[in-house]
Amino acid sequence: MANNENIKFEAKIRSIDLLNSSFITPLKHDKPIDNFQFNISLENNLNIEKDLIYILVSVEIQDESYTINFGSASVCCIFEVNNLKEIISITKDSYTIPPSLNVVLNSISLSTTRGVLYTLFKGTFLDNAILPIVDPKQFQPVLAKSEI
Repeated sequence: MANNENIKFEAKIRSIDLLNSSFITPLKHDKPIDNFQFNISLENNLNIEKDLIYILVSVEIQDESYTINFGSASVCCIFEVNNLKEIISITKDSYTIPPSLNVVLNSISLSTTRGVLYTLFKGTFLDNAILPIVDPKQFQPVLAKSEI
């Protein structure tokens, strides 16, 4: 594995897939809803033989007290990373993606999901539920050794 701080990699987006989405219009909405809370999770999977990293971004949109779930969506961004085997560290039970690569791919996945959600919810009561800008470093990868 290359030095985590100075790794060089080439990556490209292979696919952006909306896996599921839903929203429930509130029965009573006297005024426009403009204060949403977001529960965001990321999950990383690999297909080492094909040099692919899959990042699943799942988002729940809730009211300000986190008691009402207005909607949710899951978006999978698939990246092809040249020489993935040389970049990651593989042990018997797990693998480690270098932090610098993980942050870049998480950032792209979050931004892509923001655009998908914006398009998906445009014209609905979730029109103003724009996924906030978040620091991709705050997401510790949930890793599953996978050969998808």
